[in-house]
Amino acid sequence: ADLLDAPSTTVDSLLRSDALGNLQELEFSCFEQPPPVSIFRFSPTLRVVTIGCSNLPDSTVQGIHFPLLKQLGLEFVCISECSLHSLIASCPALESLLIHRSFGFPCIQINSLSLKSVGLDSYAVWENNPVALQLQELIISNAPCLERLLLLHQETGLHISVIVAPKLETIGFLSDGYYECSQDHLYRLAFGSTVILGLHVDNLEMVVRTVKILAIQMKALCLDTVIDLLTCFPCLEKLYIKVMILHRKLNYSFDLFLFSSG
Repeated sequence: ADLLDAPSTTVDSLLRSDALGNLQELEFSCFEQPPPVSIFRFSPTLRVVTIGCSNLPDSTVQGIHFPLLKQLGLEFVCISECSLHSLIASCPALESLLIHRSFGFPCIQINSLSLKSVGLDSYAVWENNPVALQLQELIISNAPCLERLLLLHQETGLHISVIVAPKLETIGFLSDGYYECSQDHLYRLAFGSTVILGLHVDNLEMVVRTVKILAIQMKALCLDTVIDLLTCFPCLEKLYIKVMILHRKLNYSFDLFLFSSG
């Protein structure tokens, strides 16, 4: 639902209609305004929710509970770190979480027994805005069912710590950044004491055997870098490589498929 031009009374009347009593999927945007409280009356039945272009103050998030929600997407949403964690915790059946170009929280901590897929990006917010905190850290403290970690568009550095994720099989995109990126803009991915900075294995204390599928983005194809990554993920079965050739204004991508001998 696009709530930009509709009068608030019309929107509220629509949301309170008995015809929507068993609503299971909801997508709405409020264009930087808090959503009407009545929109959350569907929380007991919703299974898919996408919130876009909205401001979610603490008072709005407090007390919300989505017992059946499987998929949650936040796109261009302003929300505090405390409220974001509260929102995730209010979804005990959540399997898929997408956070795209959202801000207000420097850190996300994942502690979910049901989550299977996480997708997010590091979004460079505008300057001189005190509430526009950008994401700096992702901590996967306890995610026993997590299978996919999808790192989307990269504009700033992001520190990712994977502590407990025994079923994590898919990671992408790891990247060595764009041509203008410094090391401060690279993703830092840590599995315990093993650290990958961009595409460089900075510290290899233990190998990660659960990962079967890896997607990477490179400025130029470098086999030494690829081989270095393979030492970190010895059970890899599929490797997707996207090579960026920006000076020619071309974008090449190709796939490599690696099959384990076992």
